[in-house]
Amino acid sequence: TFPTPQYAGHVLMSHIQDYGDVRFEMGYASALSVFLLVMMYAANKLGHKLFGTRGDE
Repeated sequence: TFPTPQYAGHVLMSHIQDYGDVRFEMGYASALSVFLLVMMYAANKLGHKLFGTRGDE
């Protein structure tokens, strides 16, 4: 059942799917996907910095 009532469970991935597959606004969906990629990369770097061992540097 898409979309959720009043977009209560509308997270970034379902937002990308909505704009890419339903509304066919590929540029906006692509920009959001790149933004998500950058956020995941930053979260990975932060997690490695916080929880990585000294030998991994």
